[in-house]
Amino acid sequence: METRSKLPPLMDQVESPVDRLGGDGAYDTYEIWDLLKERKIQGIIPPQSLFGGIGS
Repeated sequence: METRSKLPPLMDQVESPVDRLGGDGAYDTYEIWDLLKERKIQGIIPPQSLFGGIGS
C-alpha cells in the first residue's frame, strides 16, 4: 500500500482543524489535491518533476 493512499483515513482521525499539509513530491497527485481542496487545506507539496506538477 502506498503511503499517500493512507492519508485520507489518517486525516479522518485528526480532531483539530488542519490548515496546511506538507509532503514530498509523492503526494503531488490528483487524489491528494482533490482531498485538500475538498477540506479547504493548503497543500505544501513540491511537484513530482522539474516540468511542474499537478498542484502547480
